[in-house]
Amino acid sequence: MKNKVIAVILLLLFFNIYSSAYAQTISDENDYIKAVMESKELHSRLGEMYTGYECVIKNVYNKPVTIQNITVWDNANSTVAYLSVKRTAEDTAKAAISSGKPLALPTLGLSMLAATAAVPFALIGNKVGNSNAQKESKHYDKTVSAKTTLEPNEQVTIKTMALKKYIPYVRITFLNPLTEENMVLELKK
Repeated sequence: MKNKVIAVILLLLFFNIYSSAYAQTISDENDYIKAVMESKELHSRLGEMYTGYECVIKNVYNKPVTIQNITVWDNANSTVAYLSVKRTAEDTAKAAISSGKPLALPTLGLSMLAATAAVPFALIGNKVGNSNAQKESKHYDKTVSAKTTLEPNEQVTIKTMALKKYIPYVRITFLNPLTEENMVLELKK
């Protein structure tokens, strides 16, 4: 019993170290703005294929800074991401019924009967899964499309997602408050 408890504790410790190694933070800063992009775990079906990213842009200067444009590349559109993980009712029903086929002969067909009886529950679960993925995809589609002026210590947040193993590239174009010239701050890996 004592060995099992120690094994579980070691497993949890390993999992915490392993999962924190994949949390990524990219940042860049100059005299006027600071930008930090952090990866976020997605909790719906989207997490199977995508990683969420939250980019916070903050004015660190003592006067207002105007952001002209924020461009994001290598990210996923929320609608496309949702549609890529959405499962149809027909596919869900087929999968539920086919789960009873391997044991059909040994159980004299009872596994097929049980699998058929499970179809309505699988369909309800599928509907909930699709709904959660759609809600989460909309949560990670927040961008700044227009010219924005940030007061001192004010910040703006962009949320996006990208396919796993890809990291979005963010380019922030803003006006230098002293010279009124365009400056660029980039977040890339």
